[in-house]
Amino acid sequence: MTLRVDEPLLSGHDAGRRSAFLQAADLGACEIDAAGRLSGCEICWRVLGWRDEARDAGTVSRLLDTIHPEDRDKAAAAIERALCEGARLEIVFRIPGPNGRTRIVGLRGSASADASSRRVLGVIADITDLRRQQDEKRRSEQRDIVVRELGHRLRNLFPVILAMVKLTAQSHCSVADYRLALERRLRALAAAERLLTRGAAESASVEELVRTEIAPFDGDNGHEIVIEGPDVTLRGGMAQSFAMIVHELATNAVKHGSLSVRHGRLRAAWRLQDVPGDGRCFVFTWTERNGPAPQRPSRKGFGSLVIAESGTSLLGGRAKSDLSDEGFTYELLIPFGEELAPDQRRPASRRA
Repeated sequence: MTLRVDEPLLSGHDAGRRSAFLQAADLGACEIDAAGRLSGCEICWRVLGWRDEARDAGTVSRLLDTIHPEDRDKAAAAIERALCEGARLEIVFRIPGPNGRTRIVGLRGSASADASSRRVLGVIADITDLRRQQDEKRRSEQRDIVVRELGHRLRNLFPVILAMVKLTAQSHCSVADYRLALERRLRALAAAERLLTRGAAESASVEELVRTEIAPFDGDNGHEIVIEGPDVTLRGGMAQSFAMIVHELATNAVKHGSLSVRHGRLRAAWRLQDVPGDGRCFVFTWTERNGPAPQRPSRKGFGSLVIAESGTSLLGGRAKSDLSDEGFTYELLIPFGEELAPDQRRPASRRA
């Protein structure tokens, strides 16, 4: 296979205008024919980093040799599919530079066939700066999310700790007992925070997630906490999303709901149910009773958004909540998928 240059890529009275458009956009026009020959304009060679002698002496394999080794096979396969099957050519690859600076190049093209052969006409561009801007924007957005989540966690953590200190003091007379009980709850709270930040690839049972999140608030305050349901395992990011929901529910309960007072009642239960239109579903219910007089919030905070949005967008289910005179109720319904696996070898119906 040989490399061909000096062949016009654009013909006719519009050729000059099209060339001007490409130059204005800093796009290089190129053509690959069925024999593997490559034609290109001046911008094309500049993007590839080829000097004059490389254009005439090289082959198509030289083009692949120019590409980063990790991207080479993917680029070769894409070009072959475009020539043999007429598939659209759209690849991004890296080109190592002599100064150690790696450039990122994008190549797009469409197959065109005539009576004798098939060829691919396309454009090529150096998108290094664009990719770096996109990466920086993505990193900035991720930092904003982390900062927002950290701020939310810190704002929530202080009132939760204060509530734990208050509730623990109500049920312990001696300083020694009070210290031990408070230390136990703080350790449980730390375990719940670790659960929220562990790797998204890990899986966990629903019971483990619920018990870990409720443990910091369970103690000798007359609370009646019931956790019950069959064994169900959540995989990947679904486990984290569900843990975030339970974490927010537990946090709200200890700040405003049934766990903020003595003798409050909480029931966290789940079941497997056939739902018309959704098939087999996982249904989780959080019910609070014997709490303080319910007061509707004046605005929806970040925690409320986590509870609402995680149930729908992140878990692909439906969520609804109700705040009545009897107390707060939350229900989450998730259709079965790859990240939701039932395991009913033994039931889980126990008090916390």
